[in-house]
Amino acid sequence: MIQKISVSDFFAVNTYFVIDEISQSGFIIDPGAQGELLLQVIEQQRWQIEKILLTHGHFDHTGAVDFLREKLGINAYAHPKAQSYLLDPYFNLSRQCVGGRVVQNVLPFGSDRILLRNNPQFYLDIKHTPGHSPDSVSFYAAKDKALIAGDTIYQGGLGLTHFPGGQLSELKKSIQKVIFSYDGSVHIYSGHSQPLTVADLKEKIVFNN
Repeated sequence: MIQKISVSDFFAVNTYFVIDEISQSGFIIDPGAQGELLLQVIEQQRWQIEKILLTHGHFDHTGAVDFLREKLGINAYAHPKAQSYLLDPYFNLSRQCVGGRVVQNVLPFGSDRILLRNNPQFYLDIKHTPGHSPDSVSFYAAKDKALIAGDTIYQGGLGLTHFPGGQLSELKKSIQKVIFSYDGSVHIYSGHSQPLTVADLKEKIVFNN
């Protein structure tokens, strides 16, 4: 089950819960702000959140990481390249927007698949999708036919690449080789817009090979 909660600090961002309905356990992806609201949802639903996962290290996707780590007693994970963003207010854009923030002690993914401890048959595949930033990843939930793509997709089209480390050629490659490799019925959940299917995205983005 995928549940979206829109939270806001400086920017509005979509936080996602990916929950195994059998064990009522799961993951939270991109807790960008309003940690108390997110914790309230977790407690009301009686979910057991095992890990915090980040699609990339920009500050609008990480604002509630420290709060939730403390309250839930769990770790946060990101691509190894995220460290240069999480620890640098210029690269994570917080210096330009909110005066500067860092997030320490985020762990690198140990493999390209994250298993749920309470039900190892429930998992997320990690796909490196650089372009918006070098550390950007997408998470594929096979049981839900869902791809949580962060800011690789923006407003139903190409993600933005004018931020530090962004690269349009890499973004196009990520969409062509990774996102477009999924079945057209797979739903894409992005950081700042409404869901759409892979088939929908292929109609909106046409690459000239």
